[in-house]
Amino acid sequence: MTNKQEDEPQPNQESENISTVDEAVVVEKEGIGFVWLVPLIAILIGGWLAYEHFKESPIIITISFDNGEGIVAGKTEIRYQGIKAGVVRDLKLNQSLRGVTATVEMDRQAEKALTTDTQFWLVKPEISISGVSGLDTLVTGNYIALYPGDGEPQRHYTAINERPPIGDAEPGLHVMLYADDLGSISVGAPVNYKKIKVGTVQDYSLKPAADGVLIRLHIFPEYKHLLKQGTRFWNSGGIDVSGSLSSFNIRTDSLATIIAGGVSFFTPENVSDTPAKNGDQYFLYEHYDGANVGLLMQLRLTDAEGLVENQTKLHFKGYEIGTVREINYLRATGETLAILNVNPEFADVLVEGSQFWLVKPELSLSGISGLDTIVKGNHIEVAPGRGKPKFDFVGLNSAPQIGYDIPGLHLTITSRELPSVSRGTPILYRKVPVGEVLSYSFNSKANGIDIHAHIKPEFEHLVRENSRFWNASGISASGGLGGINVRVESLASVIKGGLAFYNPLGLKAKAAKDGTKFKLWGDYDEAHELGLNITLLFNHGDGLSEGTPLKYQGVKVGEVKSVKLNNSMQQVVAKAFLEQDAEDLAKEGTKFWLVSASLGLAKTANLETLVTGKYIEIKPGSGDRKTQFVALPKPPAVEVNKAGLNLVLTAPTRNSLKKGVNIYYRQVPVGEVKGYALADTADHVKIFVNIYDPFTALVRKNSKFWNSSGVSVDLGLFSATKIRTESLETILEGGISLATPDNHLMDVPAIEGEVFHLHSEKKTTWEAWSPTIHLNEQQ
Repeated sequence: MTNKQEDEPQPNQESENISTVDEAVVVEKEGIGFVWLVPLIAILIGGWLAYEHFKESPIIITISFDNGEGIVAGKTEIRYQGIKAGVVRDLKLNQSLRGVTATVEMDRQAEKALTTDTQFWLVKPEISISGVSGLDTLVTGNYIALYPGDGEPQRHYTAINERPPIGDAEPGLHVMLYADDLGSISVGAPVNYKKIKVGTVQDYSLKPAADGVLIRLHIFPEYKHLLKQGTRFWNSGGIDVSGSLSSFNIRTDSLATIIAGGVSFFTPENVSDTPAKNGDQYFLYEHYDGANVGLLMQLRLTDAEGLVENQTKLHFKGYEIGTVREINYLRATGETLAILNVNPEFADVLVEGSQFWLVKPELSLSGISGLDTIVKGNHIEVAPGRGKPKFDFVGLNSAPQIGYDIPGLHLTITSRELPSVSRGTPILYRKVPVGEVLSYSFNSKANGIDIHAHIKPEFEHLVRENSRFWNASGISASGGLGGINVRVESLASVIKGGLAFYNPLGLKAKAAKDGTKFKLWGDYDEAHELGLNITLLFNHGDGLSEGTPLKYQGVKVGEVKSVKLNNSMQQVVAKAFLEQDAEDLAKEGTKFWLVSASLGLAKTANLETLVTGKYIEIKPGSGDRKTQFVALPKPPAVEVNKAGLNLVLTAPTRNSLKKGVNIYYRQVPVGEVKGYALADTADHVKIFVNIYDPFTALVRKNSKFWNSSGVSVDLGLFSATKIRTESLETILEGGISLATPDNHLMDVPAIEGEVFHLHSEKKTTWEAWSPTIHLNEQQ
């Protein structure tokens, strides 16, 4: 108790008045202070920026090329799958001077592709027998393509010369063909199945023993199921020609395989149908006959003339699709049984409703057929039907008649002679096939040909009653000194022939109906000539030829189509054509004459005809429509102009004055001579002149005219010799000058038809006349 009380403070003690002060306590904390966060964040940001810079910085590689043609530093890109992956930054010669090295900046994203097996090559536009490639470089410029491979990272490469074949890892099927020789096959050539492209030729090489070739194919993934281990391949490219005294045969496939070569395949029914796998090898036969994959069919014919085993061919739309393998005579029926081997790619023609007939040259009043067999030899033609597969047929005695029950538009195109067409010849509209020729025959009078044509249903609305058809077969060339024009309607029409049509603009017409007849024009130009045919009769044909233009006021409005003598051999008949816009020129009173160059001191004209050739000038009349005219031997006499002031000058002789000579006032042309004639009394010459508007006010009743042609020379023994001339023009071409007295002597204006005397020379006083005349003064 005592100790406790002693410890307690007493209220009356002095310490009660003193404040109590607590002692400071220091607490130590662990970790980094807040002040260090700032440099830490700065380090993180710097690291992030460094990473971003590294990620965006390019990878530098080098690529060696044989030459630098087509490579531009700073412009030529490196592309993969069409996307830019880098750009060439520098290009320099190799130390050996045998090539160039391109320094390339590659995007960092392409780093994984920069391995030892990666390949680079230059892509530029190329045209070869295998096709056209690199057309996009015509717009974007050449570029370097990249094909990634496997291996370790690498930074230096040697470019290859062309695109490498795709690897076995590419989706699809990769198989190998072996053959005795390459034939017409090239890299990129198509691999076809029933005329459908299902793959491509990737590469080829000699066999190790050099006793043949190996050809690597790639079959697209969606078609790899078509290939079996028993499949057989044959070369379907190029042209196979064979023949004998009895026949001559040309075997072709599609146009693409003729140019680039090609491979086709088919799987016979009696062989292994085990699916093919990568690496399988097949033998390449020369043709489908050798591959023994043809489909056999029987055809009974009443007439077997011209049939030859292993030579007579089966044709479909110009293609050779089969061969007669065997011919047997059936005594019971008197028929011939032909066994044909048909290309399996055309199996769709062996169906119910198909029609077969023998084609051979025939000419009769009822029709013309088989003219192409003169070159090809007799052959069998097929018109496919629709139905179930069938392999036994009875042949027709002749080509089937037109079937108007076939949907579409059936037309007749008339021609004086047969163009280069046959059954199946295409009919083109804007170079698009819209129909075909079914047959042709003599017309009822046997003086022309009727071509029976069919337009597909989806295109029949294109044919109007005023449609114009022309022969589009082959190549058409025209031209002259101004240039040569070559026109080809389509490549198919060059080879197979063809007809084409168009509808004239601005001319509305009803849609054509079945049986509508059309005229066949000779070529594109004739079909597009909408206008009027006229006949011009000339005394001689000098300077006239086919194509001589007809012009009106300097504009071509037609041309001469033919030139020949008439029956009496006294006149030249020029058949000409006036364009549609110039048909109104063909009227009574219209004049035609041939224009040629004129050279001389007095006048030079029409020099352009020395280069462009002569042409026919037209001066329109105002009468009724007329289509035959007698051409003038020279330009018509100049008629009195309605505009301006027409005057008559009289002189003892014409001197050197000619039509077209100028009238001068102060050496400025103000009119011209329009013509001349002897006076009725024959004692002087009348010269008809015209003063142009607005110079008519210059001529007064007391104006003076004189002949200013040539040079005037005055000689004297005791005086100086004087030579006078108006101008260089009057020395060369001649001329008439005009002067009017001063104002106080000036008379009233001259009137239409006023007669003036033409003085042989001027008087000195006339030179001093200088009246003020307002050119807009009214007479």
